[in-house]
Amino acid sequence: MDYFIKALQQNPELAIFLALAVGFAIGRVKIGGFSLGTVVGTLFAGVIIGQLDLKVPALVRT
Repeated sequence: MDYFIKALQQNPELAIFLALAVGFAIGRVKIGGFSLGTVVGTLFAGVIIGQLDLKVPALVRT
């Protein structure tokens, strides 16, 4: 797990794409007849990945 976190800290761009990919996967899961949707799934994944305290360079933020 430490290797994974260090890889994301060294390449914060990967964290952005990981949040998108995981968010779309979460959004497509249906429980009963209910699904969160891709937007909510992506926001949820972004919040979880944001807890890793990644420093994103200014160039990537724009």
